[in-house]
Amino acid sequence: MYLEIKININPDFSEILMAELITFDSFQETDYGVDAYILKTEYSENLLTDVLEKYNGVFDFSFKVSEMEEKNWNEEWEKNFTHTTVDEDVMIRASFHPFDPSYKYEIVIDPQMSFGTGHHDTTAGVIRHMLKMDYSEKKVLDAGTGTGILAIMAEKLGSDYIYAYDIDQWSYNNCLDNFALNNSQKIEIAQGDVSLCEKFSKEFDIVIANINKNVLLEDIPHFQKYLKKNGYLVLSGFYENDIKDMLQCCHKYDLHIVDQSVSENNWAVLVLKMK
Repeated sequence: MYLEIKININPDFSEILMAELITFDSFQETDYGVDAYILKTEYSENLLTDVLEKYNGVFDFSFKVSEMEEKNWNEEWEKNFTHTTVDEDVMIRASFHPFDPSYKYEIVIDPQMSFGTGHHDTTAGVIRHMLKMDYSEKKVLDAGTGTGILAIMAEKLGSDYIYAYDIDQWSYNNCLDNFALNNSQKIEIAQGDVSLCEKFSKEFDIVIANINKNVLLEDIPHFQKYLKKNGYLVLSGFYENDIKDMLQCCHKYDLHIVDQSVSENNWAVLVLKMK
């Protein structure tokens, strides 16, 4: 028996909440926030109240728990998951959506329970900056890869090698499926955190990290160790009012801003260069 937890939250914070609730089986973003699903035997109200405590003063949410009727959840998911586009250049679709040859780049993902479908401002924002950069024959690190969407984009833009990692087991498994769907040949996927990258030293031309502010601030000191001279660091997962904090941290490691953008919902993307 599954439980459905309807969570009322500002949609801008939905991805942060889903990332925190990694023990849940699946999520669906809604107009009022997020619907989360978990086996009744694995649920504890502390799973939600601990997050509420952690983010007290950052965002507010309320929730309602109910038991679910039996359904074909794959069929339900397919009905609700829509394709998306990034401007006129990129189509991101599921395997059951039709191919559209009018787009220069196509990414096929079946996101299942992983994060990053292309619908969120941060994913689309990072892709827009990727399209402006030179990825040809570059080595790329994709930190917190989620569904693998940005790693796939890097390969389609001409990267020679992409190392992608995520701490979540489901994301790792989902990436394997999505890389196969896109016939990706140049992406290596690993499960774990930034410590996996200790084997790399000044090897990457570009590091991409679309995570959240707190994790980024912890990991930037590591990222700079893996970047080549004149390499680029692309950051997202935080708001416009967080840019000052992000830049202060980056400047400590000789990373200087070369480009930035802010979405209508105030999500920011920074592109920095290692001097």
